[in-house]
Amino acid sequence: MGTVNPLAHDVQTFWQRLLSGDTGIARICRFDASSFSSQIGGEVIDWPGVPEEVVDRRELKRLDRFAQFAMGAAVEAVRDAGLDFQDTDKDRCGVLIGTGIGGL
Repeated sequence: MGTVNPLAHDVQTFWQRLLSGDTGIARICRFDASSFSSQIGGEVIDWPGVPEEVVDRRELKRLDRFAQFAMGAAVEAVRDAGLDFQDTDKDRCGVLIGTGIGGL
């Protein structure tokens, strides 16, 4: 399993924070939300990003932030599963991402 969300950037911390009753919901700070009817939400804060050994930094700059979160969660899930793709035909592997409002 892997996750990047407003509570945590990894499954273990996410689970601990859920059990302690944390919500991850706070006043929006990534942009000026004063003109919106709601100024609260769940934002991913202080995320270190996708590990550099996984993807080139220039490639990451082309991706929307939500896609970077998906990559980070996928890296954690692959490591958690103990998978090694060194000898895998990468053209025969895929990832399916479902999102409601992607890069909003």
